[in-house]
Amino acid sequence: MSVSIEYEPFINRQGDLGVGVDLDNYGLSAIPKEIYGQRNLIGLNLGRNRITEFPREVVNLKKLENLILSDNEMESLPDVLCELDELRVLDLRRNKLTDLPKEISDLQNLRELWLDSNAFSTFPDALCTSEIEELYLRNNGLQELPENLSKLRCLKVLVVSGNQLSGLPECIGNMVQLEEIWAQKNNISKLPKTITKLPKLKKIILDGNPVTYPPMGVCRQGVKAIKQYLTEN
Repeated sequence: MSVSIEYEPFINRQGDLGVGVDLDNYGLSAIPKEIYGQRNLIGLNLGRNRITEFPREVVNLKKLENLILSDNEMESLPDVLCELDELRVLDLRRNKLTDLPKEISDLQNLRELWLDSNAFSTFPDALCTSEIEELYLRNNGLQELPENLSKLRCLKVLVVSGNQLSGLPECIGNMVQLEEIWAQKNNISKLPKTITKLPKLKKIILDGNPVTYPPMGVCRQGVKAIKQYLTEN
């Protein structure tokens, strides 16, 4: 399929000028070859297409920082994407992913990862050595979060709403950079006392859970009330 590509100015994280391209909802099953010759490409939106895989030439996009692949048909993350060293934002929402390659930990500049509405039944262990600051895993089939979750030492925002979680792990108290926990619509009945150890926590949202410890009335009062209850009870 031939498409007309229009490049737009795009600023990278250092403030340098590059280009971006928006190919959202173009009906693509493959990336136009012209893209691979654009060495200054910083932002690429391929959302709402029919892409299932990537050719090797994608490694030519050495400056790519923002990649949107939401609403495609990928069942696995192509290893070649893990060679895009400058990638900071990766949006994979609404695909068919069940796991991630261990090579994703090579993306040391990755800060935001969007995995909502895929098919994860277990937490992808490959993430636990990454530098991610924001992780979005809404509406998957997760039943628990692993104890090695605390290896995500830079994580600030954890979004796991709409899963099947029965609780949060004790190790969460070691994630001292954590500022927000979004865990609505799970099966959580009890919070770990270790939440009191999170100095930067500003928000924890638990609506739609059968929480009894602390009581939901306390949870809705916010982090300060939750910490006080867990300390005293």
